[in-house]
Amino acid sequence: MDYQPPHEVRDQGKLNSMIEALKNGAELPPVIVCGEVAFSGSHRLAAYDSLEMSPSVIEIDDDDIKAGMEHIGLDPMYDEIDRFDDFEQALVDLKIVYR
Repeated sequence: MDYQPPHEVRDQGKLNSMIEALKNGAELPPVIVCGEVAFSGSHRLAAYDSLEMSPSVIEIDDDDIKAGMEHIGLDPMYDEIDRFDDFEQALVDLKIVYR
């Protein structure tokens, strides 16, 4: 499945390191997704895509998104998630995902 990343690749060095790690058999952390939308892992998705590999994912649902947003002070009805690291940490804090 193709996932819509949270943002474009911003660090080519980071991407290159991930590609090399995958080539050497490393496993990257799973990407947090809801349907086709990814809430983490822009660089991981690009690395997997460049090697035509599928990423491991953690599937969350709308209730998880709402809880994570509220945890970082966003209103799920009106705000957009723009602080993806904070959102991901909120999901860990709430024990929705584990790292």
